[in-house]
Order: sequence, then structure tokens, then C-alpha cells
Amino acid sequence: MKKITYLLVASALFLLTSCDFSSKSKGKSNNSSSKTQNQTEQTDTSVDGNNNSTDNSSNKNDNKAVEEKDDNSFKSAKGYFSINFPAPPAMDTTYKETSNAGTLYGRNYFYSKSKSAMYIVTYVDYNEGMINDKNREDMLQTRANAFITKLGGKIANSSKGKVDDYPSLTWNSKVKDSLNINMKGVFVGRRYYQFGTMAYSSEISDKESKAFIESFKVKK
Repeated sequence: MKKITYLLVASALFLLTSCDFSSKSKGKSNNSSSKTQNQTEQTDTSVDGNNNSTDNSSNKNDNKAVEEKDDNSFKSAKGYFSINFPAPPAMDTTYKETSNAGTLYGRNYFYSKSKSAMYIVTYVDYNEGMINDKNREDMLQTRANAFITKLGGKIANSSKGKVDDYPSLTWNSKVKDSLNINMKGVFVGRRYYQFGTMAYSSEISDKESKAFIESFKVKK
């Protein structure tokens, strides 16, 4: 049986020109030399209000304070979202994307149902001035295309929509006739969310994938 490796997903998530992946153990500090990053941690109030949030926790207690699991609803206080994972995801993975346009910070959440099936939520904060009403929908398509291209596939079906009043793009693909991918991207202000499932064979049914994706809610 084929495996969905952590690095496989990670490589697809880093979509800009030059990328630096960093996985931190839960409870350990994640110090950044970026002044902008430190400032946004202190002013993490409303993504819709165009504040950048890096969500880099400094200690184990802080992780417990900002993330909680209640029944099937996973809630991220700093991530400003909730979604119904089948079980608690890993909450300790951060990354950054680096390009000529600047450095973007984000966070990944994974739940592995098996070695060949994974539930994923990721978000990244664009810098001020990079995202606006004119390019937001185009960027949804750009991110989706870049993700699947990294995995060696192409989008089979896609549809535009909204989550609350925020533009979204739902899409699916099958890579090399075996890896089923169902994803949705949403822009909330300057924050881009992408969430969905990746699975070989029938490890995650279409019904399970759809229920996971549709359970996503933006916290205001």
C-alpha cells in the first residue's frame, strides 16, 4: 500500500519561488528573528481586519490555551477557524514561504487516518498590499494549481463559491490514477486557508471528505 508522507504534503504546500520548511515539536519554542512576525503575534486579533497572524506558540501551555478539541469540532483560536477532524490533529507544524515578494508565515494541521489517508488544514498570511479584491479569486486558482502541480497532477474539477461572504474554490484531482485529492481554498482578508483530504484507494470516502470540507467555519 502506498503511503502519503509528511514531506510529500509539505512539498505541495510551499508554493512560492524559494521555500523553507520547519517542523517544530509540540511544546518547544519557535523563535523568529523577524520583527514583523513578532509584532503580528502580539496583535493577533482579526484576520478579516487584515492583521497578519503567524500562530507560533512559545510554550506548551500556550498551545493548550489556543487550541481545543470539543467532540469532533477542532477549534483554533489564533487560526480563527473550526473544522471537524475525525480525531485531534497534530498542532505543532509551522512553515514559511519565501519569495521576492516577501516572507509569508503559516501553519499546518494534519490528521492521518492511516499511512495512505490524511486530513489537512493549512493557512498562510499574505503581507499587506499583496491581496486585494481584484486578485483574490485569481489567487485561489493560482494556489490550487501550484499545489497539485507540485504533486505531478492537474485539477480535474473545480467550482467557485463562498464560505460566509468569503470567496472560495473547491476542487479535486487524481494523481497518477491512485491519489485522490479533494480540497477547498478560502481567502479571508489576507489569510489563505486550504483544507481537505488526500487518500489512496478508498481510505476516505467522498462522503467523509465532503463532510470534513463543509464543516469548516471562519471564527469572527
